[in-house]
Amino acid sequence: MVGDAVLRQRLAAAYSQAEILRFLGFRLLTSWLKGGAPGPESSVFKLIWSEYHQSVTELAMDVLGVDGLAPTGRPSPRAHRADDPGAPNSTMSWASVFLNSRAGTIYAGTSEIQRNIIGQAVLGLPREPQRSPS
Repeated sequence: MVGDAVLRQRLAAAYSQAEILRFLGFRLLTSWLKGGAPGPESSVFKLIWSEYHQSVTELAMDVLGVDGLAPTGRPSPRAHRADDPGAPNSTMSWASVFLNSRAGTIYAGTSEIQRNIIGQAVLGLPREPQRSPS
């Protein structure tokens, strides 16, 4: 796997995205600690995080290869990470987090809703026309 250029590229992209999320998190936290109210930046963070979570767990499943098809071990005790630091890794913990990551683009506002909020509040785009009930 180390010689796989595509895998190395995907790992580098995942690392870069994690750093972006880290700095966005620092920015949001600093604003909140200064008394600021959550704004549209929270939607940007939620959108990027939930889609990152899907892509990084998909990458993990790809790295597991055929071992990920019949996972073994215990499922993850947490919904958002494969296991607690220092705990033995298992293919089941990665598989359960992979499946749970799909919900991240749905709960607390779907990715589509987050994009609408960002478009209106950050980019100043007009609201989408409301469909009349049929």
